[in-house]
Formats: sequence, structure tokens, C-alpha cells
Amino acid sequence: TYEPMSMRVIGSHWLPRCMVIYAASLIVNLLMAGFLVLYYFDFLTVSHAATLDETAAEQAKIREPPDLSTLNVRLSTRPVHPPDGLVKRTVVLPGLRGARPLYGEPARAAILEDDARRRVVILSADSRDGATGPLRAHLLHEFDLESYLPGVTACATARRCAFDRTPTTGGLACVAMCLVEALRS
Repeated sequence: TYEPMSMRVIGSHWLPRCMVIYAASLIVNLLMAGFLVLYYFDFLTVSHAATLDETAAEQAKIREPPDLSTLNVRLSTRPVHPPDGLVKRTVVLPGLRGARPLYGEPARAAILEDDARRRVVILSADSRDGATGPLRAHLLHEFDLESYLPGVTACATARRCAFDRTPTTGGLACVAMCLVEALRS
């Protein structure tokens, strides 16, 4: 015959075993939480040190002279005036001008930057049409632009930049490409 056990007997039998399991799981959970906290703080210090290293590398990149052989040109239909604190010198480009395109907005600024996206020169047209006013070169790094001007003028004359009305390659873009060619040589 089967006699059911009373609840009192079952509770007194299993309670000590459950407490041991509960205490062991509590200890394991606390150890894991402590490990995660230590791992998190270690991760923060490593990532903070990596961020400091990256910042120092970027600062060193900014200070080193740009590579003039890898210049790229970006055009803007809006005038770009760099902050006075960044401009080393401003040079007026005598005798150079760009033509207004046949259609669309004329380029009013050409930004010359190296592959590391460090801006070197910003060419800007003072007039609204980008063709009638003098072109200015805002130098953001110190170098002798005047020695390159005869080559830029010869290139712009040969390419007929003052008369090239092609929207993306004529006008100010043509003068900017002549300047890039002169700086690369």
C-alpha cells in the first residue's frame, strides 16, 4: 500500500539541499558580476588609451606638411572663406579667371586637399558669376605659391580656362586643375 508523505517531511528533507544550491548560485553570480565589472573597467582604460593614441596621431598628421603630389579638387557653388586663424597667406592670382558655365551654378570655390583630407589651398572667386573678379588663393599651409604661378598661368592659357564654359571641368575647376598640375611637378 502507498502512503503519501506529509509536506513537513518533504520540506525538511529538501530545504537544506535547496539552500546549498541557492548559496552556490549566488556566489557564482557575484563572481561573474565582479568579473564583468573588472572587464568593463579594463575595456574603458584600453579604449581610452587607444583614443588618446589616435588623437595624438591625428595631431601629428595635422602638423606634418601635406603631400602635394596627391592633391584632389572639390568644387563648391558657395563661396568658401576659411577662418583667419587657419589662413597662412592669401595670394591674388593675377591674370587668371574662369568662365561662367553654359548652364547651372558656377563654381565659386575650389578646395585642394591631399588624400588625408587636409586642405592645402582654397581658390575662391570674388564675383557672383565666378568669372569676372580676381581669383584668390587662401594658403592653409606655408609654401611658395608664387614660384608655381608661371606654370599655372601657362596651363590656364593653353587650356583656355577663361573661355571654357563646360559646367564641371571649365572655369574655376580648370584653373584648379592647372594649379594641381603645377604643384605636382
